[in-house]
Amino acid sequence: MTAERSPTIGYYAWVQRTLEDIGKAFAACQHEWETSSAKTLLEDQIARITKDTHITKVVTFALGSFQEVYHIQRYRSNIQLAALITMLECINKGRDDSSQHAECFIQDPHFSKNDQRFLSTHGITVVDDPEGFNRIDSTTLVYMVRAYEDIYRVISEGPSRPAVLICDRLDGMVRSHDRALSPEGLPYSKYVMGINREEAINIEQMAAEYEQEDFPQMPEDFPQLPEEEYRPFRETCIYSRRHETDDNSDKHTKV
Repeated sequence: MTAERSPTIGYYAWVQRTLEDIGKAFAACQHEWETSSAKTLLEDQIARITKDTHITKVVTFALGSFQEVYHIQRYRSNIQLAALITMLECINKGRDDSSQHAECFIQDPHFSKNDQRFLSTHGITVVDDPEGFNRIDSTTLVYMVRAYEDIYRVISEGPSRPAVLICDRLDGMVRSHDRALSPEGLPYSKYVMGINREEAINIEQMAAEYEQEDFPQMPEDFPQLPEEEYRPFRETCIYSRRHETDDNSDKHTKV
């Protein structure tokens, strides 16, 4: 698959962080995640979902830089990475031959060189746009939290949709699009929606092919984020492909 119109970004700035700084900050957040009730719930969900669904790779988008200017953004990226590592461990559990382990690829144009080096220490391969999209097939788990709408569009238009999609809720795409173009929302529409209405409809039709459940998010787990808006998985859902449509997983109807 080749992404003909990929998401774009504008100016982006990083704070100075050494590889050691990034590792220490992540270790603290990973400990917080490891002791959370959300982590235990996620393990149970992934084990159940992948019991009858073979995952060969995990593709991640929009994780965010570990050198982001704002502390709260770095914190969320670290917690989301900790959850990603948990999912990889669950998927690979029982696969004694490392050659059978699911690979992990991650695409985010915000990454610094140190971000890339740090992720490689966890066995995660950073790829450039559009390679992340090109890796998606019917044995892929796609993980992206608070991603640009345009990323959903590229996935929905691809020749093959993933087995599992972990992302923000998709059932309100058309409603959000219409609200953004309303008289009240129009001044901000270019910032909140990167897709047109037809593309929003196509994304919602893609979501209908999956079973939906909430990603575990227990407010008491993340005391550093007292405001709901900033919690790392505030509107995140797990979409797992309905088994009765597996034979047609690479044949979907576009609007």
